Amino acid sequence: MSEAKLLYMFVLPEFTRIPVSQKQIICETVLCNWTSLKTSTEFITALKETPFVKHLRNDQTTDYEHVCAKELFDPKVEFLCDIFDENPSKFPASEFCSLEWLEILREIGLVKSVDKETFLLCAKRIEISGSPEKAIKLHRFFLENISEYFDQDNLRKLSFIKCVPGEHNGSLDLYKFMDVFMPKDRNLVYMVSPVMLEEVVPAQVMWSRLGITSPPPIPTVLNQIRLLVNLLEENDRWNFKYGSIEDVFVSIFSFLQDNYEKLSPVVADGLRNLNLVPVGIGTSCVKPTQLFFRLVKDLSPFFF
Repeated sequence: MSEAKLLYMFVLPEFTRIPVSQKQIICETVLCNWTSLKTSTEFITALKETPFVKHLRNDQTTDYEHVCAKELFDPKVEFLCDIFDENPSKFPASEFCSLEWLEILREIGLVKSVDKETFLLCAKRIEISGSPEKAIKLHRFFLENISEYFDQDNLRKLSFIKCVPGEHNGSLDLYKFMDVFMPKDRNLVYMVSPVMLEEVVPAQVMWSRLGITSPPPIPTVLNQIRLLVNLLEENDRWNFKYGSIEDVFVSIFSFLQDNYEKLSPVVADGLRNLNLVPVGIGTSCVKPTQLFFRLVKDLSPFFF
C-alpha cells in the first residue's frame, strides 16, 4: 500500500481525533513527501477536506485550532493583508507560512485571489472595523479590477454593506451607497446628507444597481435650501470649503429650474418668501420678490 493511500484511507479521516504531537508528525510527513504525495488525486481530494492547518481560534485569544486550507487567506496577498491586518485568525499560523507550505496550501484551496465572494467578505470586514482608510483601499481595488466584480447580483449585495467613505459636516464615516450622494451633487445636499469621496465613485453604469441616486430627490434639496437659508440668516461668514456662495446657489437655482414644474404650488410659493438670493458682498441674501435687476442699457424714461 502506497504512503498516499495509507494517509487518505486511514490517517486523514482520523486527523481531528489524534493528539497534537501526532498531528505535527503527519504534517511533517506531508511536507517532506509532497512531491510524491501530490501525484495521488485521492490524497489531494482528502487533504482539501482535512482540517489540518493551524491558525488562531479567534483574534482575542492565543489558542489555536485546525481548519481546512480553503478557510484561510494567503498571507502573501497584499490586499487581503491590508484589509485583515487586525485579524490574524484569517491566516495560517506562522509555521504554515513558509514558502514550501504556502505552495502546498495554495494547491488545496488556500484563498489566494480576491473573487466576488472574498471581496464581499472584505467589504463586511470594513463595515465591522469602521475604517474609512481601509474603505478607500477597498474601492480603489474595486475600481482597478472592475471587470471581475461587474455582476448584477454582486453589486446588489455590495449595496447593502456600509463600506462607502463619505463626508458629512466635516467628518469622515462609512455609509451604504444608497445613503450617500455624488460629489457632483455636493452643493445640493452637503448640509443634510453625506457625500461620497471623489476617489471611490464607481462607474455610472453601476449606480442604479448600487442604489445611488443622482441628481438628489427634490425633498432632499428643499431641506438643504431651508437649512442653508437659516444658516446664512444667523452667520455672516461663508465657510464651505468646496465652493463659494455663488457656486452653491447657482447649483441650487439650476436644480430648481430643471424641476420647477414638479414643485407643488405651496412649495413654489414658499421659495418666493425665503431669503434665497445672494446679493452684494458676504452672505447677505434677499427674497426673490424683493430683487431688482440693473439694466445694461439706458432705456429711460421707459425703464430705470
